[in-house]
Amino acid sequence: MQQQKISPAAIGSFVCWLIISMSLMALCIFGPSRLWPQATGIQLGSGLPAQLLEDPDGRLTAAEVVALPDADFTPFGVP
Repeated sequence: MQQQKISPAAIGSFVCWLIISMSLMALCIFGPSRLWPQATGIQLGSGLPAQLLEDPDGRLTAAEVVALPDADFTPFGVP
């Protein structure tokens, strides 16, 4: 049985294909971390202020929360 000899051009083409494929895969995996800045926390809209109200028992209704004064709420920034 004769063995077929692989030409140097075929080996070079395969190596180029392999390098290009791995480069594209690395770009798809690591690209988003380079394109977008690191997250700094929760952002509600474009700088909208937020306030926090703790209700440990969970007894307040939506109408009761709306009726509360602003002093009962704690300003909530980026964690």
